[in-house]
Amino acid sequence: MNIHDYAEQKKLSLKQIMDFTTSVNPLGPSSKAKHILRKNIINIDFPPDNKLRYITRLIEKRESIHADNILFAQSAKQLLHAIFQTAKTKTVLVLPPVSQAYQETISLHKLTPKKLPLDKTNHFSPDLAAILKAMEKTDTILMPYPHDIAGTSLTMGDLLTLISEAGRLGKTLILDESYRDFTEMASPVNEVIKSETSIIVRTFSLFYAMAGLPLAYSMGPANIIQDMRQHVFPEEINTLAVHAAIASMKDTFYKKRTVEFINTEKEYLLKAFNAIEGIVCFDTPCPVLVLAFEKKQDTLKTFFSGYHILINEFFDEQEGYYLKVPVKKHKWNARFVKTLRNALGINKS
Repeated sequence: MNIHDYAEQKKLSLKQIMDFTTSVNPLGPSSKAKHILRKNIINIDFPPDNKLRYITRLIEKRESIHADNILFAQSAKQLLHAIFQTAKTKTVLVLPPVSQAYQETISLHKLTPKKLPLDKTNHFSPDLAAILKAMEKTDTILMPYPHDIAGTSLTMGDLLTLISEAGRLGKTLILDESYRDFTEMASPVNEVIKSETSIIVRTFSLFYAMAGLPLAYSMGPANIIQDMRQHVFPEEINTLAVHAAIASMKDTFYKKRTVEFINTEKEYLLKAFNAIEGIVCFDTPCPVLVLAFEKKQDTLKTFFSGYHILINEFFDEQEGYYLKVPVKKHKWNARFVKTLRNALGINKS
């Protein structure tokens, strides 16, 4: 159930709900993005530029690549659709825990998922050798970089090996970089566009907090990008989304402010969670913490819902119970901690 379904069911406004199922930048959109939206609202009578010239040039310059290597779409989900159609995917390798967005996309395309679960004892870190072995029996590898729930990733060396092996075996490798901007991780853009079968997917919905004006793009070999174009419709892209994306990328202080804010709030949350017995808290490079519970919690989701808080729970292959906790504004984070302590029957400290 997403926030809109919940709001309708409970007859609430969106502002009355604390949504901990999404990892949107807690600072909200860039101030420059909001300014450019106010400035350009008077221009919505002009038709959109289907070639997206200005933002394409900006990414060309930032990534040192050519326009033939870039493809825009309304959302990351639309790009995944285009990739699956182009690659004629039937089986896809995923690394559980698998996000709801991935599950829906895989189900929509009637793909057969091959699961290679991440191991808690290894701090949910992907294992290159296991991935190389598992991908031999699949068409496509869906690799969030970093992982969209656990926040972990392959090292750059291992990632380059994976790109090379995917090309050698003729397997499509999708590197979903939706969370990478939250981290200091480098992107293998140059290696990907020189590869045979790898492609990168990025979105402005999370780090740039533009979920309400969705925009995403892929980067990859020119021949793959060209084949994907027949499955993507640029005229569906909102003109204001493009203006906001350009302004956001040009806001040089936005990332610094985001990192400082998230680090401060993470410190608070880590201290609070580590003080609760029966929980192991895993930090990640992303604006996310993962809570592993010693005991299964059958009523936690319902308890939180009673306070109009939506949470993201998941299970491992042994039915171990976990929560993905995205960093939010301090008031929300404090409410989450208080509600969790109450749900577990812990007296106030």
